[in-house]
Amino acid sequence: MATVVNNRSGEVLDSFAAVAKFFGVTLAICPSRRAKRKGVVEKAQHFSAQRWWRTAEGESLYQAQVAYDRFCASISDDRPRAGRTVRELAEEEGLLALPPEPYPALIAIERTIGPTSLVSYRANRYSVLPGLEGSTVAIHHRVGGRSLEIISRRGLRLPEHQVALEHAVLAAFHHRTDLPSEGQPTAQPGGQGGGRQAPRPRRTRGRPRPLRPPGGGGAVNQASTYQRLRGHLTYLNLAAAAEALPTELERATQDKLSHTAFLEHLLQIEVASTQERRLASRLRFACLPASWRLEEFDFDAQPTLDRQLVQELAGLRFIEEKANCLLIGPPGVGKTMLAVCLGRLAVEASYRVYFTAAAEFAARYHKAALEGRWATTMRFYAGPALLLIDELGYLPLPGEGAAALFQVISRRYLKGSICLTSSRGISGWGQLFDDPMIAAAMLDRLLHRSTVLQIDGDSYRMGPIALAWTLSAR
Repeated sequence: MATVVNNRSGEVLDSFAAVAKFFGVTLAICPSRRAKRKGVVEKAQHFSAQRWWRTAEGESLYQAQVAYDRFCASISDDRPRAGRTVRELAEEEGLLALPPEPYPALIAIERTIGPTSLVSYRANRYSVLPGLEGSTVAIHHRVGGRSLEIISRRGLRLPEHQVALEHAVLAAFHHRTDLPSEGQPTAQPGGQGGGRQAPRPRRTRGRPRPLRPPGGGGAVNQASTYQRLRGHLTYLNLAAAAEALPTELERATQDKLSHTAFLEHLLQIEVASTQERRLASRLRFACLPASWRLEEFDFDAQPTLDRQLVQELAGLRFIEEKANCLLIGPPGVGKTMLAVCLGRLAVEASYRVYFTAAAEFAARYHKAALEGRWATTMRFYAGPALLLIDELGYLPLPGEGAAALFQVISRRYLKGSICLTSSRGISGWGQLFDDPMIAAAMLDRLLHRSTVLQIDGDSYRMGPIALAWTLSAR
């Protein structure tokens, strides 16, 4: 009552006055210290919920509603009240019809996410993103709406859910036959209708019987099956399929899909989501400096570049054969862009790729050697299917950096592919390292089963400047 009236003044609260005005009703507040008057009103509801409903017979909500109407007409409405019956008093009230739209109220409650990434609301469980177990979220549900919102404390709006139980009940009543009109006899089981239903035998005292025998149909069992199915999908980490389940069930009902077609389409959504998630994970691991694609490369600016050979490399057959690729040319001709484009294609083809500059590789190896993680670092660089090493030759490598690079090339020999860009020709590699023997050993392993792309042309970056110099000289 504290949400309806002020306990001290007895006046209706402003928040509830809008509700009363919307439905066009007047409030009759029970006088204080007269609990029996309020208890009489609630006794019928208590009897219906605790006694009648637990022992009701019926296989669907429609049959249960018909049985409850019969109960009200034969027993509940005939109760005497001040020399009259409840039915006579109700007929004099003249209730108005309900508004076509529900009251625009927003239900906002807080719930704690369980260990299985499920949050409860109105006897149903809804899945949320993994990693939020134990945190508190706010559930927003507009009265009469078919969806609810789940918002984290940080304001993150999680994917919307359809209200499961209410939707299942509406779907069950949508396909039922019309209710019998007033005065029309109701068909009874075992006869042609019109006759009075045989009295039900009295039950002995004991535990109440269930609403229906196990395995019965009806919208309640459908909703329970729906929740179990959604729970199974969530337990198996099929989050996308669990989120799309309500929509796909409606689509399957409307399009009259078979069980096989519905299951294939639902799993296709999960597979697409998994592929997208794994692609994003591989892209994060690859550490590509830019999102270049091969279609963006300007082959006309580098006429000496063998375009057919580049297209062959884009087929990624060299990764399957554990071969290598060397891109050699002066600065600015597009070596790094081609390497990144090949790495992007490999990532999209489900290969693990890692990009690093030669100077960054040497610094990381030096830090790992000081911290005692040399073996772990070597295993890390030996893991990806394609290792991209950029800018070899711009800065001289010290002795330990050259030794580390040789170790990586030796470990990956015939086990993984390397795509290496260098501004020095193969004949000048001896000047990059302190020991020419290390350079010879590297080239021996790199050039065996490798493709060498020599790019000779003008720099992309210096193109406009060189054109300006040429025009000024003329």
